[in-house]
Amino acid sequence: MITICLNFLISSYIALFVVALTNNFIASIIVFLCIFILITVFLKFNKNKLRNLIKDFINFRKKPKAKLKIKNSTVNGLVNAKGVADNLSNLPDGTVHLDFCFYFDAPKGSEYQLLMWLPYFSEVSDKYVVITRSKDTYNILWSKQLPVIYLPTIKDLGYIKKLDVQHIFYVNNGMKNTHMIRYKEYTHVQLLHGESDKSSSFNPISVMYDKLFVAGSIAIQRYKENNVRIFDEAFCIVGRPQVDDVVIQEIDSTSNSKKTVFYATTWSGFHADSNYTSLDAASNVIKFLINTGHNVIFRAHPYSYSNKHDAALINDIYKIIEESNKEFGMNSCISNDPRFDFVHPEMSDCINNSDIMISDVSSVIADWIASAKPFSVISQESDLDVFYKENLLARQAFILNFEDLIKDGFEVFVQEFLNKADSKDLYHDMVELRRKALGVSINESPKKFFIEKLRSELNIKN
Repeated sequence: MITICLNFLISSYIALFVVALTNNFIASIIVFLCIFILITVFLKFNKNKLRNLIKDFINFRKKPKAKLKIKNSTVNGLVNAKGVADNLSNLPDGTVHLDFCFYFDAPKGSEYQLLMWLPYFSEVSDKYVVITRSKDTYNILWSKQLPVIYLPTIKDLGYIKKLDVQHIFYVNNGMKNTHMIRYKEYTHVQLLHGESDKSSSFNPISVMYDKLFVAGSIAIQRYKENNVRIFDEAFCIVGRPQVDDVVIQEIDSTSNSKKTVFYATTWSGFHADSNYTSLDAASNVIKFLINTGHNVIFRAHPYSYSNKHDAALINDIYKIIEESNKEFGMNSCISNDPRFDFVHPEMSDCINNSDIMISDVSSVIADWIASAKPFSVISQESDLDVFYKENLLARQAFILNFEDLIKDGFEVFVQEFLNKADSKDLYHDMVELRRKALGVSINESPKKFFIEKLRSELNIKN
């Protein structure tokens, strides 16, 4: 109703303006109708955008207030009897000793970027706090009993002076990161939120951080091969603790065996050059896999659910899987979908319950490599040599071309991958790739390696 009224007002003002200029009432009526129709069509497809613009405008007019109490923190000298810290504004500079802190700003729904790291950092030390510019993130972390403060404005960031801390960690390249990096007395460390061959993993903006903590040597090689000049001393290999629960498994099957295939798609990105998703081909591939007797564990990127086009494609996949499960007694699922009761909520669950994987270019590849099992990557690049050059993690993968998968006859390419995935020769190559991608040997624990490395780098004693 609000949008209709707004439409009417805009159209009326423009029509009155035409009357004032031309003194032609009929012309103004025609203009009114045309403008009204155009705006109606626009609003039909952009209602959410308009609603968000209005919401952002209202929020902009409101002056946000900083939240300076730290809940459930073991920070020295801070916690009172109720388990809530004193207000930072009442404390002298340098009062609160921390081993490190996080700085986070991202759109709503991006909290996973931070949450994937906090359990492992908590084992390194519980003397830390998350500084966020987002009220949504603050509310989520507060509800999870995590130490967090909300500093919405640049001026509020001055409260960091209350903290006695040296290292500040970042998990993305958010635009507001520069607001914190201007404090040069701290050591600013970029973690990112996944090890992948996407362009975000060799962003030239990374040069503004003092340190880059990366999973393995491939991450360093990726920057160099893309001519992003960063001193070797800035890199520190820390592994990827998130894959600690992934089971290493050597292929032990025949070409005729039925497999469980993990199919992971990424999201469409903010720009064309960061669109790596194969969702438009996913229904074809999943239908073929199911029709040839294979179970499928499908997992879409969280952002895909908020994209109208992508969400519709996921719903189509849901219908395909649901019907096949009922008709053929299959056990296929969408791992992170409530309609399947989040049957495999963690990435490691998907990997451990699958034999082979088909994936877009994303951080899922690095996590899968921890298992040393065969995998395929879907390429948006038609030139295979160019693709291998740009995607270091995919050099041991079977490559499926996206354009082939949306055409008739795509089944031939998928079947070729299924046949080649049975080769035991792949295992030894995968073990070496695991070491380069994740920084650990086949016998090392990624989590233990990470914790020991962090304590050493941050000079934290057990």
